[in-house]
Amino acid sequence: MLANLGVEMRYALSAPAKGRVERLWGVLQDRLISELRLAGASTRGQANKVLDEYRHAHNKRFAVAPQDTQPAWRQAPSDHTQLLDLCALHYVRKVYKNHTVRLDGRVIDIPKRPDAARATYAGKEVVVKHLLSGDYRVFYDEECIAWASGSRPKPSTSSNKNNDTDEQLG
Repeated sequence: MLANLGVEMRYALSAPAKGRVERLWGVLQDRLISELRLAGASTRGQANKVLDEYRHAHNKRFAVAPQDTQPAWRQAPSDHTQLLDLCALHYVRKVYKNHTVRLDGRVIDIPKRPDAARATYAGKEVVVKHLLSGDYRVFYDEECIAWASGSRPKPSTSSNKNNDTDEQLG
């Protein structure tokens, strides 16, 4: 997704860089709990107020002016369908002889199209895009050949077992 948006990932690969990040999280987690307790925050609104005040004080004390003052953020694509596509989970699947693809135990029918140049997609590799809305779109050579309604994607965990061979692209 980042590559499609033209965003370059920069990883903290050195031990000192990783240590700085870990120390920051340790300080924030330890300090914020104390700040919340001292302020007597017991609701989300109170906690957000404490967090906002703490953030300003923290930035005033530790912020360093950037070398390059040009903002690094980019405008999101204005095309809604492009955004949906970028945020979808992409899976490569092979179409079965019965004109279906399977993903996470779900069977998606691909309608046969006698008027199309290709009468069957059996045996062909397709990309199944699981949109954040829950809908599925099946693509062959950039053409949407099938779609189905579904539920929103669930966060994956390492303990998830899947009978299908998942090759996640995005």
